[in-house]
Amino acid sequence: MAYILHCKWCVFFIFGLSCLWLVPVAVAKSGSGATKVNVTLTLKNRPFFETAELVSQEIGYVIKFEETLKNLAVSGRFKNEPVEYFFHRILKGKNIIIDINDNKKEILIKNFGSKQNKLLVTNVLNGKSFSSNFADPISGKSVKEINEIYSLQEKNRVKRLSNPNTIDPMTGKKLSEIKAIIAKQNENYRKRQADPDSIDPVTGKTIAQINQIMEIQEAKRNARLSNPKAVDPMTGKTRAELDAIYALQERKRKERLNNPNAIDPMTGKTMAEINSILQQQEENRTRRLSR
Repeated sequence: MAYILHCKWCVFFIFGLSCLWLVPVAVAKSGSGATKVNVTLTLKNRPFFETAELVSQEIGYVIKFEETLKNLAVSGRFKNEPVEYFFHRILKGKNIIIDINDNKKEILIKNFGSKQNKLLVTNVLNGKSFSSNFADPISGKSVKEINEIYSLQEKNRVKRLSNPNTIDPMTGKKLSEIKAIIAKQNENYRKRQADPDSIDPVTGKTIAQINQIMEIQEAKRNARLSNPKAVDPMTGKTRAELDAIYALQERKRKERLNNPNAIDPMTGKTMAEINSILQQQEENRTRRLSR
């Protein structure tokens, strides 16, 4: 079984390497390092335009973004995360550019290569974002009220977990009792594993017997992997044939990456175009960081 998994993951790993060149990266410049450009938010299928308002309110930056992103549902839980990391995570997989201008206190988010799409802008007044009509569509509460609720919930959670007399609602036991039970279970497990004559409750075998079985399985696996004539039960091919296939796949991948005219099946662009885009993004990032 371990050999089967090994072969399957090799295929996925090689495929994953070939895909690394296919996804344009989101480029962003962080702020000066002050906490004002960090974000603490919990989101669950919230429209992007509402999320942008929340972030704008928290960090005091104007956020401009393309209208096509307006109703995109985003989720995640973030605590004091850099704003560029925040947007990178909630827009993961999107072909976008993120540009942060600390001097103007502006963040621009747009689709890569876009020139015509309309930009939406969050409202900021005296360094604080506002939206007189903005309210959570489910609870009807304002952004401030929601943030206060989250803050209170987090404080209560930390306080509850730090109190040994807190009652666990699932078991009805105190947290101190649960910790003692877990500690006892771990101690028993360590003792059982150290005793070769102890009985495994799942298999009914002794630890010594289980260790012997595992050693035999490992020896068989190593012998199979080192035998070029061993047959893979999933594909029916020998180890030598699979190695030849992997080598051919890797050679074709390198040829494709080194061929400027090769077409990327995901974007329809040539490798030369993709490399040019990546190079331009890196130059823009370096230029922004040097300001």
